Amino acid sequence: AEEIADVEIMMAQLRHVVGDTLVEREKARKLERMRGWVEGE
Repeated sequence: AEEIADVEIMMAQLRHVVGDTLVEREKARKLERMRGWVEGE
């Protein structure tokens, strides 16, 4: 039973890290779009 709990914790941490990565990527994309828009004006 303990091994299963460890795996679930690891999966939760992994999901959290992946989620953070996706959020950062989305932020970067929005920043690039804003920068391009500002420079294009």
